[in-house]
Amino acid sequence: SFDGAAVLSGIHNGVAARFRDALNIAILFIYCRAHLLQLAVISAAEDSSDISRSLSALKSLDNFINRSSVRLSLFENIQDIFRNQHIKLIQPGDTSWLSNSLAIRSLLQSYQSLLITLESIYNENNEDSEEAQGLYNNLSNEGTAFILHALQPILDTLATLSKSIQTKAADFKQLQGFVTSTLLRVEQLKDYCSDDYIAIIETIQKLS
Repeated sequence: SFDGAAVLSGIHNGVAARFRDALNIAILFIYCRAHLLQLAVISAAEDSSDISRSLSALKSLDNFINRSSVRLSLFENIQDIFRNQHIKLIQPGDTSWLSNSLAIRSLLQSYQSLLITLESIYNENNEDSEEAQGLYNNLSNEGTAFILHALQPILDTLATLSKSIQTKAADFKQLQGFVTSTLLRVEQLKDYCSDDYIAIIETIQKLS
């Protein structure tokens, strides 16, 4: 299977076309379903301005912390104070199949430590203070916090489907079962009275 890049899927000079010409006219070009799923996730996120802003804030936060050894060290030291395992922030990507799920998970596991890190940098009144304050205000906003927490079960569900699609041993019948169970889980997550959202609201209240 291939992704949709022209270098692979081009009908004249693409890799798939060259394989057909050189080896077997019957070779099928199959668009990688895991890649299509990732593109669908990105497209759906872009359709919601709130989700798009929240994911953009996540990328900005990762860049801010990880591009400075001093800020990264402060973040790790604050995690030590809370006796938490050191969590490395992950940059969500448009083409990395599981990066969105992993990025959200790493953020949520270190949410409180991140807030304190940003507050500490802001209070230092240096050249980084303004950016730290903006990120702190964004991350401490209840709306942003809810969206980021609500995305986790959704993206985890889709990540499970993505890994299932990439399993070499899976057949079409198994994949149909994976897709069905994913759709059922997504339908459950539409219910804002579900235990998932009750737990999210309780978590956000503890952060405030």
